[in-house]
Order: sequence, then C-alpha cells, then structure tokens
Amino acid sequence: MKQTGFKRRVPIPVSVRFDIYAFPTHAIKDHACIWIFANHVQQISAIEDSTKGKSLIVFWSGFQFELEVSQHTLQKQLDRTEVCRYVFTIGLEQQFV
Repeated sequence: MKQTGFKRRVPIPVSVRFDIYAFPTHAIKDHACIWIFANHVQQISAIEDSTKGKSLIVFWSGFQFELEVSQHTLQKQLDRTEVCRYVFTIGLEQQFV
C-alpha cells in the first residue's frame, strides 16, 4: 500500500526476484475473495448474457474460470498489478545501480 498508494484490493509481490505477483478479486475479508497470479492470465472477457457482472478468465494453460466479478474490475486489478510490478522492479533495479 505504501509503495503504490492503493488502499483497497491491493496486489502483492509474492516474489519480486521471480516476477510473481497476485491480485485479489474482492476485498480480502470477503469470503468470495480469491487470488489470481497475474502472469498466468491470458485473457479476461465479460460474460454477455449475465445480468450480474460476470467474467471469464482464460489462463495460459487453457484452464477457464468463471467469476462473479465484472470484466472492468478484473482488468483494473490486472492493471494495478502491472503498476505494482513496475514500482518493485524499478526499486530492485535501483538497488544495483
């Protein structure tokens, strides 16, 4: 939170060295919350016939997972994870300069 300024649904660097980052789908106290490892996500798409915001995540392995979270929210979380990756990668690079 301190490094990125994000207050809610904050992505975490599991291992900066090995480029492993994860993001939550809901608030971390919500029982529906699951963590997605960003490097495994190939595609996020909306499920159009849904009255609620539902999405389909397609992973590089071919596995598909349906979530009751809007495509917009998941994409925002993926984008936040990229910001997190950038902040920590730049910080790591500056240690060796």
